[in-house]
Amino acid sequence: MISPLTCSPDIPEQMVGYLELTPEQITAIQAQVTDECKQVQPLLERLEKSRRNLISLRLSGNTDAKEVQGLAAEQSRVIQELIVENSQLETKLYGMLTSEQQRKVDGLLRATLDSAGNAPATEF
Repeated sequence: MISPLTCSPDIPEQMVGYLELTPEQITAIQAQVTDECKQVQPLLERLEKSRRNLISLRLSGNTDAKEVQGLAAEQSRVIQELIVENSQLETKLYGMLTSEQQRKVDGLLRATLDSAGNAPATEF
């Protein structure tokens, strides 16, 4: 069974250690993420509902293209909103870091870009 999507303010221990976050930063970050979770949870619930509706369509044997397209469009809108919310949260959290911590985050982002550029293309 697939569990429903949820939002959590927990910060991975590896990130706390790597960035050397202070207790004050951890508390502030968790508070910011908790506030954001309250805003995105309804979006996660909408995404989950749409996903379940799509599964129900498949199980019922209903392959009505218009219904599937409508559910896909709903999922696309929700994902777009989640991406925007996540980007705004990342900007807020980045501002809570020291310049040294920001450099470390920038290095992780660069490494992610570099490794993504070297990844083999996925074929369908």
